[in-house]
Amino acid sequence: MIYLLTTGVTPKLPDVEEAQMKIVNVIRSLEDKGEIVISRGQSDEMMV
Repeated sequence: MIYLLTTGVTPKLPDVEEAQMKIVNVIRSLEDKGEIVISRGQSDEMMV
């Protein structure tokens, strides 16, 4: 949405999917290194 507001152009789906995969890969890498913790599921516990 920020891209659309700043450029007036709607990004194409393949570009969006590529950007999403880059984000997911960075998150997975950080998780593998122990730099972040991803909480999965419906737990009442809070991870900080």
